Amino acid sequence: GVLNAAGNRPTLAASMGDRLFEIVDVNAPVVLEGLRLTGGETTLFGGALAVVNSSAVSLRQIEIQGNRAEDGGGAISMLGSTMLIEDSDLH
Repeated sequence: GVLNAAGNRPTLAASMGDRLFEIVDVNAPVVLEGLRLTGGETTLFGGALAVVNSSAVSLRQIEIQGNRAEDGGGAISMLGSTMLIEDSDLH
């Protein structure tokens, strides 16, 4: 996995009430690896990550912490999609 000099995962932090990733209608493999996702916030669903009608989404060595969504799925929300999660931490 990807680690910085201190041995930590690089952090992607949302600001101003944004979702970190939205993957919609993607029919090719999508891989997120070696990241920390934090601070995602939405009034909808999927605070850190929303996946809709997409195939073959993989999370590898991902840490998801401190995200919120009013309609559910503070960390991840999926609709009509598949996901593989490996060696990851969801808080």
